[in-house]
Amino acid sequence: MRTKPDFWKGNDRICWLCVLMEEFVGTNSLECAPALMSGMASIRNAPALEPARQAIFNLRQMSLAYVTTHSIRHAVALYNDHHYRNRTEGPYRIHAETLRFERTDFLEDPLITEAHRILAVPMPYTLHAATVADPRQPMAVALGEESTSLRLPIGPIAAPLAPRRTHDINRSPRGAIRIPLGELRSLAAEMDERDAQNPERRPGNWVKRFDHFDLMVPEIGRGLRKEDRAIELDGLKQLLGLPGAGKTTLLMLSGVWFGRHGYKAMLVFPSIEVARQYMADLDFYGVKVGMLVGQNPMTRRQHADRIAEAIAARGQGGFAQTIEGADSFAANCVLPAFSTADTSMWGFGQAPCQSILQGMTRSGQMKKCLCPVWTMCGRNKAPRELLDAEVWVGHIRSMDTEVPLHAINEQIRYFELIARTFDVVIFDEADMVQSTLDEYGTALLKISGDEESIHRVIQEQIHGRFARGENYRLFDRDVERYSRDLAEFGNHNTSLMTAVHNVEPRVKNRYADQLLTTSRMITELLDGFERKSSKRDEVDEREVVIGFSKNKALTDFWETAAYTAFYDRTGADVPKREFKADLCARTLSIQKAELIQRWQELTQHFRRYLAENLTQRRDEVVKDITKLFLAICFPNNQPPLFSEDVVWLLVCITFMILGYQLIIPGTRTMVAEGLIRDPVVEATATPELRRYIPENILGSLSGVKYSFSQARTTLGNARNVGLSYIAFVGAPRMLMHRFHRLLEADGGQPGPAVLVS
Repeated sequence: MRTKPDFWKGNDRICWLCVLMEEFVGTNSLECAPALMSGMASIRNAPALEPARQAIFNLRQMSLAYVTTHSIRHAVALYNDHHYRNRTEGPYRIHAETLRFERTDFLEDPLITEAHRILAVPMPYTLHAATVADPRQPMAVALGEESTSLRLPIGPIAAPLAPRRTHDINRSPRGAIRIPLGELRSLAAEMDERDAQNPERRPGNWVKRFDHFDLMVPEIGRGLRKEDRAIELDGLKQLLGLPGAGKTTLLMLSGVWFGRHGYKAMLVFPSIEVARQYMADLDFYGVKVGMLVGQNPMTRRQHADRIAEAIAARGQGGFAQTIEGADSFAANCVLPAFSTADTSMWGFGQAPCQSILQGMTRSGQMKKCLCPVWTMCGRNKAPRELLDAEVWVGHIRSMDTEVPLHAINEQIRYFELIARTFDVVIFDEADMVQSTLDEYGTALLKISGDEESIHRVIQEQIHGRFARGENYRLFDRDVERYSRDLAEFGNHNTSLMTAVHNVEPRVKNRYADQLLTTSRMITELLDGFERKSSKRDEVDEREVVIGFSKNKALTDFWETAAYTAFYDRTGADVPKREFKADLCARTLSIQKAELIQRWQELTQHFRRYLAENLTQRRDEVVKDITKLFLAICFPNNQPPLFSEDVVWLLVCITFMILGYQLIIPGTRTMVAEGLIRDPVVEATATPELRRYIPENILGSLSGVKYSFSQARTTLGNARNVGLSYIAFVGAPRMLMHRFHRLLEADGGQPGPAVLVS
């Protein structure tokens, strides 16, 4: 994490973007700013933008907020409103419509001067102020996040503890690496001899395996050439070979060679189990090796469960059995052994590594310190061993983990520490690594129909809590409003599942397991249900543009009406989303006054839909919505087959999405306050990682997916419906492709050599 300057605050932050565009790019408009802030290497590395490269990198490190035109307009509106209400002027006068700007004073504002200075040079890392608790003094541990949580005393620790050590963040990569093949063969012979001395281990037969393959390298204009001297690693290289060709042999020998020659190497594997096996083998051959594992409590538990399964598979249910490297997955804390109180409330896996209470702050609260036992405890053996290891092994997602504050003075994540200080990074089974990164860029929220869905969490942790008597939280009217919003959200889930169960079978099966958005459904409606391919595949470019414009106009017509009805149930407020009547009327070839009247009618139908509770009347409202909307879509033609069912799904999907978006801010608040404790969203790329990868080319597209599962009932062919909400979060897949130059824009920082296998 980079240190944000004191000037980076309040509504004037948009001025930093103006400084970037004016001082480094040479324009007085923010129109193209989203492209510059997208993180796309093709844009940032363009020759014309070379003077702005460092500034673009720095500003993306400071904020991910300016990647869309909508977000920039919103920031400009807040900026202008702030200075209007306070009767002040900011450094720039920014026009909300055109996004053009000019300085308000011919004398340079201090913010502009400071912003230019900071954006022009590499930014320092943020230093954390955490200190290690004094083990000789009494300490305490809070068993919870709330101020009223139970606190257990921890007595002074007299046992000798190892001193704190840290990673060297100033180490630089050694540059191009040359691995002589002759040295690898000699190393293979040494490893075979080591195997012979330990007959209880399965022999590696390294020399035989090494002699089994040939190394070929491409040569421009001449195809492949046999290489019998050395392996050259510099920049990004790819290792290709059929299964059994010897890639694993080469990776293992190279890992041992790196360890013997003092290179810092990271070996990335598709699973933590494979990483553990490599760690055990490298350690056997005398390499200082460490395992990079995730520190999240859920990740620790998952890893521990998998190790337990592997141990159990050895026989006797795992009794008196173990496997090499199992001690790197310890989960429990040793501090209860030093407490004089009853520790029965101390949960398994609970570890206050960075929240030991000792001393007082100026505000009179107990100060949070680092645990002094971190340097010795088994739970943190894995991250502690990385301090001395020359070769690291681990899973790709473990790289997006914060380096423990015990092991470094800066706030930094492992992927950046590796990119900054390592000599080589090897990605094994790159296709599986790529698949994992793609999943990491997709936020999946299980809405309903699953044991881990947010619908279940709502019922058990919110409504169930209030129903069984714990309703004291309802004195807070925000909690009451959140509870009502959750109830409505559940109703929209139920309506969508009911629609899926009751629409024409060919319609429900057509859209199962697909990302569904309002735009997608309207496009499908225009193309026709029975078409096997889109109309856009069969028409010329001009008609494609017309089709896209019509789809966009209809989507705006539909979404603005639904949004207005959802947030203004009585029609008393000004619409929160503007309907572009002029543009839509021209695109759809309808008189503006007529289209506005239709829009108002659709909005009123939506309000009736939201208010009506009787099934028959609700179905009648959906029919009114369908009739009106299909008349706009097909003014001169008969609607395609099953259009009514598609519109029914469209209505339910629209309001489920709006209901979800309504509860998200409140959900974050309730999680922070401890009212909701279960995780409801699968882990995605952290904001720290997103600052180094580009935005998804599809933007932050989000939508709904429904899937079927067999129901446990005597009813024949009965199926359950599961709902999920999906959103794209950056493009983590690009991490592997640009790892060798991840920090290139940051003052020309050299990167490690990367080998993709």
